[in-house]
Amino acid sequence: MNEAAKDDYQEQLRQQTTLARFGELALKSDSLDEILTEACRLVGEALGTDLAKVIELQEDGRTLLVRAGVGWKPGVVGVATVTAADDSSEGLALKTGEPMTSADIATETRFRYAPFLVDNGVRAVANVCIIGAKDRPPFGILQVDSRDPRQFTESDTAFLRSYANLLAAAVDRVRVIGEARAQEARRRIALEARVAERTGELTTANAMLHAEAEERDSSSLTIELVGTGAVKGFKPRL
Repeated sequence: MNEAAKDDYQEQLRQQTTLARFGELALKSDSLDEILTEACRLVGEALGTDLAKVIELQEDGRTLLVRAGVGWKPGVVGVATVTAADDSSEGLALKTGEPMTSADIATETRFRYAPFLVDNGVRAVANVCIIGAKDRPPFGILQVDSRDPRQFTESDTAFLRSYANLLAAAVDRVRVIGEARAQEARRRIALEARVAERTGELTTANAMLHAEAEERDSSSLTIELVGTGAVKGFKPRL
């Protein structure tokens, strides 16, 4: 085996190991932030890049928020946004579902890139779409960034595609778990409300029964006293 073949083999082994490690985490964790951050860390290690991030598509269908990432300056993760326009690699990746790469954004003529990428020293970019569940829009974009110009290979983008699909499944799993927990919480709240309502009704009914019983006891005592002439000033008719 020559050196090039050995390098290819080592790269494929590293990428397969990354997929396995991330798959294990995705099955164990219910925290979306933990899953997304670890996804960024692992994919950066697998491709040997300095930076990686997940940018989440917002409800307007055009804004992408940097939801998680590694290697970025403060003020990027959870703050920076990208517009999914037709002249952006992110927008085209969302629109077509195909990976979009730029070997050097300094000389790129097809796409515009957000200023925070330049500010963080990004030179090369690879984007892959994180698909949504059935009848749902895409979750967003997995973006791998390098501070050095780099030609991402077909092998790189194939790996990123597989990785993004695994990430999409993890995101949907967390969503389903969250919806199930929310539904259970709503059922519990509704049950507690019904129990409180019935408890109130029983308390009211019990108080009424006690009042009626006391009234009956009082009436019986009066009748008894009248019958024996024990009520002061009472003179029975002859």
